[in-house]
Amino acid sequence: MGKLSREIEFRGVVIDEDEDKWIYGCLSWPDNTEPKITPKKDTRNWFYVCSWTVGQYTGLKDINGTKIYEGDIVDAGPDSKSGEPESFSVVHYQAGAFCIFDLPLNEFVEWDYDGSMLRANVAVVGNIHDNPELLPEEAGE
Repeated sequence: MGKLSREIEFRGVVIDEDEDKWIYGCLSWPDNTEPKITPKKDTRNWFYVCSWTVGQYTGLKDINGTKIYEGDIVDAGPDSKSGEPESFSVVHYQAGAFCIFDLPLNEFVEWDYDGSMLRANVAVVGNIHDNPELLPEEAGE
């Protein structure tokens, strides 16, 4: 039996920046403070990040080679089940696995237990923090 492994990486928006700045690397969460991310290429520095923006890398890339993180909004392409020409979904971590929540269907439709997604044509189109306009109004409530 082969060994399953994936790259462990987190991202978050740095606190106290003039503009939203995403940082990627290793996550730590010291007692009673905001989480910190240490960039892999600069392990001497770390940055406090907004806890609600922290997302883990799924270990998967989209059709363009872009890493897929929790909180990403993905276009899963035409969906024959919902009949929608484009089916935006949000990446979540739930019940021990990464999955995507199909917004038009209002349900979880993809589960990633083995490092693959059921649809091969997934493309990252944004994320819930930078691109809330891509979400239906009721999704933001």
